[in-house]
Amino acid sequence: MNNSVKSPQKSKPNAFSRRVLMQAGVLGLSSLELSRRAFGQTFSPPTEIEGEREPSGIGTRAVVSQYPLVDRMTFGTTYDEVTLYNSKGWAAYLEYHLAPEKISDNALTNRLQEFPCTACTPYQNLRVYGWRTGYDVYYDMASAQIVRAAYAKAQLLEVMTEFWLDHFNVFNNAISNELLPTYVRTIRSLALSDFPTLLRAVVKSGAMMQYLDNDRNITGQHNENFARELMELHTLGVYNGYSETDIYVARRCFTGWSREAIDDNMDTTTNKNWGLFKFYPDCHDNEGGYFLGTKSTDLIVKGGIEQGEGILTKLALNPNTANTIATKLCQRFLGENVSATFIQSTANTFLTSNGDIKTVLRYILNETNFKANYSPRFKRPFRYLISSIRASYGNIVDTGDVLWWLLQPLRQQPFQWGPPNGYPDTYLAWVDNLLPRWKAGMGIAQNNFWGVRTNPFLYMTGRTPANVVTYINKYLFGGGLSASSQASLQAYMKTNTPTNAQIRETIGLALSSPDFMMY
Repeated sequence: MNNSVKSPQKSKPNAFSRRVLMQAGVLGLSSLELSRRAFGQTFSPPTEIEGEREPSGIGTRAVVSQYPLVDRMTFGTTYDEVTLYNSKGWAAYLEYHLAPEKISDNALTNRLQEFPCTACTPYQNLRVYGWRTGYDVYYDMASAQIVRAAYAKAQLLEVMTEFWLDHFNVFNNAISNELLPTYVRTIRSLALSDFPTLLRAVVKSGAMMQYLDNDRNITGQHNENFARELMELHTLGVYNGYSETDIYVARRCFTGWSREAIDDNMDTTTNKNWGLFKFYPDCHDNEGGYFLGTKSTDLIVKGGIEQGEGILTKLALNPNTANTIATKLCQRFLGENVSATFIQSTANTFLTSNGDIKTVLRYILNETNFKANYSPRFKRPFRYLISSIRASYGNIVDTGDVLWWLLQPLRQQPFQWGPPNGYPDTYLAWVDNLLPRWKAGMGIAQNNFWGVRTNPFLYMTGRTPANVVTYINKYLFGGGLSASSQASLQAYMKTNTPTNAQIRETIGLALSSPDFMMY
């Protein structure tokens, strides 16, 4: 089966005309300033904030959002989410999102029924839905990610699912597509559990075994790819507390860890467990060896599957693993320049809680800790697009258009990052790709993309420039739009009675602005 994902053959919408280019051009100088100033901030200490004190350094956003916790815990501030936050307060809002199982979301459940492959086992996607192609499975999975990010009430769960999908990245084009739904469901179900449990579940997945070649790791023909990435990316960190000998021992201990019915013909197999994890004792090298030390407690004795289990036990709560996870979580929720002291205290929380993810998030997102370590961040492309849709109350009517005509130019389609390290989470990785953001912001506001329909007039109380800018500041920025940007947008309309087209253009400029690209 050809697993490569290709764009469907459609006529590309004319979402970026010469006139729109000239409109977005007013952002050019400020975006260059964003690049210059944010580059400097990338290598500066984090900015502490107290209440609404302005951060220094990044971009042109002179006012910190009134709702920074909402910004970081969701895929974008909305008026409804702000209302929820205001009704609960900081601590209760955090606890609300840390208990996604208590959040009822029938609208999302009903909408996800449009994507049947997401709920299927590998065998069901292979045989029951055999008439569907590998692209159909990918389309359902990517579409569900888009819809969940845009509309799920349990937003923190979706943010953490994305976090772990990056941390335990698999590339859709490098695996059998049918394996992806089970893999993603596993990660989402454990995204707020504990790291040892999550690590074991990810390792015992057909998708990870195939992606990192462990299904080829058998006695007499060792393949170290999985063992190396397990330590470098998933746990300890690159060159951080392990040796080449440790990699050799690990790869030997994981021989025979593979997939069910790996040798079956995909077109004729009747094994309903096809694609799920399976341990093959006859393919296992049972020698073991010393791992991460030379003490008696470091010896992995001869055995079977328990050897690999022992490796995972030693890695999951290793102090270096704690530092790896703490660093990435702090970067995602607080900023790129969190102090080593706070990262270490977060790692200590990870260790004392036995890797409990909710406990670590409570520590990071505690109001005092958050405000002492928070600094503005540059949105990754997926977050930028979804936050644009959420802020403008967009209705996604065709996820295919969002996937191909919006996310593909932005370079962050779900499950399409080839290397095992996941989509990068740094400013410098994405700031060179501003033009597609301007296209997306202007196109969404002006309804130039048929896949997303917006109605900015739904909550607008007046049609004067001042009313329009008040609406933009309240609904798109959570009250955090800088005074200078408000003045520029108001002046842009050049009339006291702007037309619908002028209002949409102004909203598009706001979505395309450096202010909106920060959060």
